[in-house]
Amino acid sequence: MDNNKTMTETNEATDATLSAAERAKISKRIKSRRKRWEYLFVLSLVAWPIIHFLVFWLYVNFESFTLIFKTYKPLEGKYVWSGVDDVVRTFKEMVLGDNPVMQRAIRDFSSSCRSPLLPRMLSISMFPENAFTACCFTFPA
Repeated sequence: MDNNKTMTETNEATDATLSAAERAKISKRIKSRRKRWEYLFVLSLVAWPIIHFLVFWLYVNFESFTLIFKTYKPLEGKYVWSGVDDVVRTFKEMVLGDNPVMQRAIRDFSSSCRSPLLPRMLSISMFPENAFTACCFTFPA
């Protein structure tokens, strides 16, 4: 008990000997330390979603974009940079109509977009629990 009393007396004596400037300096240091820990805490909370975004969205989309300009060589088992040649060839096949299979695919896709069943098919695919009611209680278009 005497030990506690002497400690408080020592602390009071030390506080009394500190000037106002020294006390302000100490409190400023404590506040800056507290702010640093708050920033580190917030950074630790935000770091995981940022890393997740960078790896699983940005990197994957960038790799998908670069695959447009690459060709797979099965004998070598790797992708080889082909440049813009494949993109130009695909554009010619799709838009200019060099390939009849591609023309048929575009025509079939555009006709299916005008189909009255398309909204029902999309609603069934997005909400499969409503498939029974969508199939059994539909009205003709």
